[in-house]
Amino acid sequence: MAEQGNSDNLSYSQLNATDDYHELCCTRCAKKRKNKPSVKYCTVCGEYFCQKCLEKHDSYQAMKVHPMVDNISDGLSTRTAVDKLLAVPTEFCPHHPMKLIDMYCETDNVVGCSVCFNLEHKSCKDIKYIPKLIQETNPQQRIDDVRKNLSKAVKSMHQIEINSENIETDFEKSKANCKNEIDQYRKEINDVIDKIEERTHAELETKYHNYKQSIVEQKMKIQTNISDLKRHESELLSEQVNLAQKFVLSVMGQTLIKQSEEIKSKSTENQTSTLKFTRNADILAFLLSILTLGILGSSKNQNVTKIALRDKQTRQPTSITTTASTKTTTSTTTTATTTTFGATGSNIGTGRVRAVKQQSKKQGLYKIVNKSEYNMEQSDDINTCMLWSSCFTNIDNIVLVDTINYKIKLVNSKTYNIISSLLFDASPLSVCSVSSTEVVVCLDNNTIQFVSTCNNLVVTLYET
Repeated sequence: MAEQGNSDNLSYSQLNATDDYHELCCTRCAKKRKNKPSVKYCTVCGEYFCQKCLEKHDSYQAMKVHPMVDNISDGLSTRTAVDKLLAVPTEFCPHHPMKLIDMYCETDNVVGCSVCFNLEHKSCKDIKYIPKLIQETNPQQRIDDVRKNLSKAVKSMHQIEINSENIETDFEKSKANCKNEIDQYRKEINDVIDKIEERTHAELETKYHNYKQSIVEQKMKIQTNISDLKRHESELLSEQVNLAQKFVLSVMGQTLIKQSEEIKSKSTENQTSTLKFTRNADILAFLLSILTLGILGSSKNQNVTKIALRDKQTRQPTSITTTASTKTTTSTTTTATTTTFGATGSNIGTGRVRAVKQQSKKQGLYKIVNKSEYNMEQSDDINTCMLWSSCFTNIDNIVLVDTINYKIKLVNSKTYNIISSLLFDASPLSVCSVSSTEVVVCLDNNTIQFVSTCNNLVVTLYET
């Protein structure tokens, strides 16, 4: 028995100790300063158990399934015993949590529990029990190789992580750039609209000034005529004027009366003449037809997102197009010629017909193959022509609407020479074909005009 003495001087090994020393003692008893011999080793808990502690361990259903290993035979060192005990896997199967991963399939190079192998590897022949495989072979070289590969994979993933962070940073910058581009484009659109508004106001002021000037001149004529009429009337009533003079005054008075009738007629016309603003419906219709200011796309080479808003060289708000082509039944090479007659916005007044070459992102049934330019101005045009609308006739001629010159023009679709033109009292806005020899023109005074297109442009019918 251990000698009894002052409890303050007792060492850890002396307190509650027994005469026997057990190299593989119960781990849980040792924590209570007791030296009890172990009978089993739990590969999951990583602890030695005496018989009493083992009974407590197995009393829990979840722990009862833990694999147990018997104590190693006498004569082996502690290190050797531990090495032999640790040769049992401790990883649980993710599909069957109550089972350890203790099986290895060399055919598929996978590990799993006995349940997994019974279900999925029945046809495999090279199936090994891992504890036995470890005893028969030395997997250290394979373990070292895998560890090195894991280290390389970690470094590679760290680099990918850094690259991902850089990509995220670039992506945020690209978003800011896109926002700035959108804001800048909106500002440019606003500037164009402001200039259009300024020109419209300037036109209003010009027309107002002209109307005002004509009214003032008419008023002066009225006042002068009234004065002359009164003077002649007074002299004809005067007894001091002789008969010959009165005859002269009467003839001159008839001329004054005729002038007053003309002034009255013009005055009546001016009373019904007022300024009226007719909206350009095409502008609002175009704005309503688009959903966004541009197209958002990704740049894979730079790993950033860019926005393609418009071609800075052309900045055309819209254009009036006609297509002269024939569809083909094949899905490969199908061509068409698209001709753009003028433009609105900043290209107003170009007076030219263009066939624009453009590459579409989506493969369609038509493909633009050429580009050409033609002059649609005439010598009697007062202003630089503005082409707002167009349509084809049945004999392959084109009718163009020159809004600013109050004209429509008949153009040969092959030579693009002007065949004929027709002048209106009001400004034409649009045109469409109604028969093989006739088109209808919409005017800005809320009327439509039917026009024959046989050889020359001739008015055929007028309706309000």
